[in-house]
Parts: sequence; C-alpha cells; structure tokens
Amino acid sequence: MKTLSAGLSVGMAAVSLLVAVSAAADPLSMPTPLQFDGGPLGELQVQGIVSGVATWQSNAAFLDSSNRFDITNSQLIVQKGTGPVQFFVQGGAYNFPTLGVPVSPTLDIEKNFYGPVPEAYLKFVPTEDWSIEVGKLPTLMGAETTWTWLNYNIERGLLWNLENAVTRGAQLNYATGSISTSLAWTDGYYSNRYNTISGSLTYAPNTENTLSVFYYANLGHTPYGSTANPEALNNGRTFNLIYTYSSGSWIVSPYLQYIVSPASTQLGYTHANDSFGAAVLADYTFTRAFSLGARVEYLTSSGADNASPNNDLLGYGPGSRVWTFTLTPTYQVGGFFVRAEVSYVKLSGYTTGLAFGARGDQPGQLRGLVETGLMF
Repeated sequence: MKTLSAGLSVGMAAVSLLVAVSAAADPLSMPTPLQFDGGPLGELQVQGIVSGVATWQSNAAFLDSSNRFDITNSQLIVQKGTGPVQFFVQGGAYNFPTLGVPVSPTLDIEKNFYGPVPEAYLKFVPTEDWSIEVGKLPTLMGAETTWTWLNYNIERGLLWNLENAVTRGAQLNYATGSISTSLAWTDGYYSNRYNTISGSLTYAPNTENTLSVFYYANLGHTPYGSTANPEALNNGRTFNLIYTYSSGSWIVSPYLQYIVSPASTQLGYTHANDSFGAAVLADYTFTRAFSLGARVEYLTSSGADNASPNNDLLGYGPGSRVWTFTLTPTYQVGGFFVRAEVSYVKLSGYTTGLAFGARGDQPGQLRGLVETGLMF
C-alpha cells in the first residue's frame, strides 16, 4: 500500500498540474500528417507516436507488480488516402492497459496479440459511396478503440475487454447522407479461422447526434483459443447499441453490450451463457489544451447455475458482476501530451482465486497512471 500511496500522490500531483495549466481540444488529437511523394504509389501520409506510462495499483495479481513503467506506443503509420486504391499500415510496439486485468509488459503484448504490424489493409474505392477493405482490420465492435491515443482514457474498459480489437478478413462499406453501414467476413477474435460475420449501421441525423448498432456472429465452430482469441467469445454473438452526443465542450456516449455464448455439442458447451454490460463515456473540453475524460461501467454475467466450459465470460467466475469508474485529465499542446488517470474496479459474486490480489480473493482494485508522449 505504501508504494501505491506514493504512486497515487504523484498521479494526483500530475492532475493538479494539469488543472492548473488548464488548457485541449479532443484529447490526443494527432497533428497534421507529414506528406511526401511516394513515386508510383502517389502522395503518402506519415504519422507517429512515442509514449510511456507509469502505473501503480492495489491488490496486484500473482506475478503482477504493484508498480510498473513501460512503453504504451512506439508506432509509425503510413497510409495512402486518395485514389481508387488506398492502403493503411501501422507498425511498432504497443500496449493497451485494461481495467481489471494484470498489466502486461509491452513486449508480451506484441508477442501474444497482433505482432509488430497490428493493422495493415488495402482499400479499394470504386465510387465515393462504396469501398472494400482487405487485410488486418480494426474491429467494427464497441465504442472504444484499441490504441491509447485514440481514447479519452489511458486504460481500456471492461466492455472493450470482451470485444475483439483486430480481425483479419474483408469488409464492405457504404455511406450516403446520414447513413453509413459496413459488413465484414473475418476470423473474429483473431482466430485464423474465417467463419464470422459482423455488421454495423450508423445514423447521424445532424452533427450533434449519432446512433449505431452492431452485430457479430460466429457461423461455424472454432474449437480452440488463445490470449487474443478467447474461445467462448469468438464462438459467441455480440450486440452493441451506441449513442453519441457531441455539442460544444461535451461529448457523451452511452452504450450497451450483450454477448451470448450458445450451447454447442461440437464445443462441449452444455448451456448457453451470456453477459450484459452498460457504459457511459464522456469528455469535457475546458480549453484548447485541457480536457477531462470519464467512464462508468457495469457488467453482469450468467453461469452460476451450470458447469459448462463457457460459463465465465467476464473472467471473475460464473455469475460475477463488476462496476468500474475512470477519470482522466489530459493536457496536449501540439504533438506533446501528458495525462493522468485514476480508476477503480469493484467485483461481487466472484469466485475466490479469480479476483484481485496475490491469492485472487480481493474484490477491489485501485489504479493510478501517468502517460506522456510525443506525436507527429
């Protein structure tokens, strides 16, 4: 606790500094890309980010650490965004600290998830309304993205932790007026078995309001899993409903998530089990340089009344429930940024051994983080 208290004191000092400086638009807005002539490839755009984070936490899991410093990003993005044939390549080191799970070293994240090039795809644009993307694609699922600089919080939330992040396959996009939609055939949670379909539909009647729905389903059976590919989730079905309000200094985005892992003779799942999650993401911009992001989540799961292998979708035991709170002030000037974060996760109905602490028997976890970096 002494180390945690010291860490949180530093974190709170950073918060005080940010408030005192009081100054950003949307947090971590990337500067204008560098442009250069790519010869036969045409005009190319280059962006990059280098960032690191210091983390302190209570009730660290067995083999985890109460405090850690690591790289969150050392990434370079090269893309061609004009013409009928476009492309996007993102490579380098990365991490995505996540609420309620151990803090993994960046080297382990790259090795256990998406490799040194996490996203890379070709994009064919035959008309201004239609496009097709093929390769390693960002997911359509959820309200949060994978990479730290694209979110209002340093850590990803628990709803995000149940969703896929990068998927391989093909995606068809169509947009006209206030409607945009996408349909994808992929390997789901990075399973390397191409048997999942997902789709999104977004309606934006004006600049202030956006409503999106999303659906994911595995149409076959994938009888194996990995760190990036949880078997029960990959073989399940997911539904999202996301509303975003953006006006003046405010952005508020409540969203719902429902996941069901059906019974399956092929997979040995004797019962269907599900989870339900609700979250509200918000950000308030005080000045051109200073903003404050917040997130509240609640998740609940079934499975307490059966012993099917798919009965623990949240990871804290069958029938577990969890709520989280995150607060993240951000200061950014040009390509430089610094932000602090305080988060808390509270469990109930958990299974001893699967909760927090070295013995997995603690119901709560408090974290403090400070992240800083440069973007170009």
